[in-house]
Amino acid sequence: MLRFIKSFSFLLAISLAGCDNDSSVSILGAGNTIQQVNQLIRTATDIAFTSPDSALILLNQACSLGENHILPDTTWSNIYFCKGQTLYYKDSLETSVYNFRLALGRAARAGSVRHLADTHFEMIKSFQVRTEYDSVISHLEKAVQLYDSLGMKLRSANAKVTLGGILVEKCQNEAAAKVFIEADEILGANGEENPAQLSSLYINISNNFAAIGGDTESGYYGKKALKMAENAKDTPNIAIALTNLGVYYRYTRPDSALICYQKAAELQRAIKFGPENRLSTLYNLGNIYLDQKNYVKANMLFDSVRVLSEAIPMPKGVVMAISGKATAAADCGQYGESIRLLNRAIEIADSLGYSELQLRFAQAKYYIDLRSGNKEAALQSLNKWMNLKDTMAINTKANEVHAIERKYQIQRRDMEITRLQETQQWQEEQVRDNRTIAVLALIIAMVAILFAYFYARLSKTRWEAYRQLIEKYEESSRRHVQEISRLSYPASKEQDTAARLLVKRIHELFQNEKPYLDPGLKVDSLAEKLGVSYRTLNNALKEVEGSTFVKLINRYRVEAVIQMFRQPEFDIIKTQAIAQQAGFGSVNAFYEAFQEITGVQPSHFRKILAEKTAAGESEQIQDTDSADIS
Repeated sequence: MLRFIKSFSFLLAISLAGCDNDSSVSILGAGNTIQQVNQLIRTATDIAFTSPDSALILLNQACSLGENHILPDTTWSNIYFCKGQTLYYKDSLETSVYNFRLALGRAARAGSVRHLADTHFEMIKSFQVRTEYDSVISHLEKAVQLYDSLGMKLRSANAKVTLGGILVEKCQNEAAAKVFIEADEILGANGEENPAQLSSLYINISNNFAAIGGDTESGYYGKKALKMAENAKDTPNIAIALTNLGVYYRYTRPDSALICYQKAAELQRAIKFGPENRLSTLYNLGNIYLDQKNYVKANMLFDSVRVLSEAIPMPKGVVMAISGKATAAADCGQYGESIRLLNRAIEIADSLGYSELQLRFAQAKYYIDLRSGNKEAALQSLNKWMNLKDTMAINTKANEVHAIERKYQIQRRDMEITRLQETQQWQEEQVRDNRTIAVLALIIAMVAILFAYFYARLSKTRWEAYRQLIEKYEESSRRHVQEISRLSYPASKEQDTAARLLVKRIHELFQNEKPYLDPGLKVDSLAEKLGVSYRTLNNALKEVEGSTFVKLINRYRVEAVIQMFRQPEFDIIKTQAIAQQAGFGSVNAFYEAFQEITGVQPSHFRKILAEKTAAGESEQIQDTDSADIS
């Protein structure tokens, strides 16, 4: 906050001082031009993200200074580098890239390899936003090369991790695996320092090897990912690593795969993974049970996959679940059920255009038909069965029609009687229900009225107590101001003690310079500024005012907050933002200090002030109307 205030004061001073460079230089104070420019760059860097417009003003001022003086190319490189960052925060991507290129030119002219590497690495952000991955890869490769030449291994490793992620986006999995492994050689040496970063890296490497068919390497890095995730206690990465290991063990060690999938499913359920993240694990776990002939559990898991897929929705998951159940039905000899499920899966796959699934399901249906018998014989049997079934159905329906006709009159009479009885019973129940509802409504209304009455009285009493506390605080504040003013009056030698003089200096410092507005204010630094120790300050305040230095700071800050509450321009600003402007570093500290000093919460204080202001304005309007009438 203090840094922002200084930057704003500096900008205001520049705008008031004039337009020529000489006057600007004089405002900046003593020191040579390079130091002044570097200070501008540092300040602009600090506020670039939060206040990019102010940062650009500072950097343009630095450019103006540099145009009339000879600056080193490294300084110009820093100016353009900072402008590139600031413009990126403003979403001015074209201008950002242009300034980064200027920074590269100046750094190359100066022969500063570090500046070149940092600029290559930083400017990729603009290309990423524009999805220009070829440019991103080119600049990252240059950054890696330059960092390697400087021996900056950690920076090189971070650049390689970023490069690997971009290569994955480009589906260049083999190249991505290579740079990931190179990054691992550097980061793995310090694995104990950052196991979470390494677990994510190893998961990426494992996925890449799985994509290019490197099962052995995928399993190796999956184990390393699991170990690092466990060291970091990173539950999401543990679940992902276990899933990857389940894929690796699927055909070589099915028992181990089953354990991995079970643990992954438990963790995903415990940390409430989204359905889209759990589908793969549950489906693979179902396939493991299918391989082990445990069809009950397999069907339960396939049902879970189907429910989750329908809830997202994810049609492909629904299709895969149905196909899994079809396979289980075929293994159990339920060929009709299996073919029915496969037909349903094929229908969904056809409607969604899943060509791979269509081929897969067609092949599965072919094998199931072969297992159930010869296809032609099956069709002939089916035709015969259908013909017989149609004949039997016709005869049965004819007999049923005659029986229905004989019973129709009796049933019609019985149904009419039953209908009348049910209607009468329903009307009686409606009357009883209406009476019950009326009584309940009356009771609820009475309770609501009583509650509203007592709540209004309680609220009135509570707000009256708040007003009394505020008046008490305002009286206390007036007495405190009077006591401070008395410190300025001449006193006798007996009264004018060292403690009294020190307290007077403290209040003068607070009233003139307002250091309490800085959230990062250190009491030791103020004590040093006054030329005394922190203990001496506290002892003087206890002796003269019966307070401590921390309480004094909080009182001034609370007073500053209340003054802002009284000003109309702060009506639309949130209380937390006002507290930050008054110097409070945290919301909890502000609420505790405000409650302790005033006796009420900030929201209540602010509301009562607003009511007083509105009442005062209403009285002024009435007085004005009376004067006009007279």
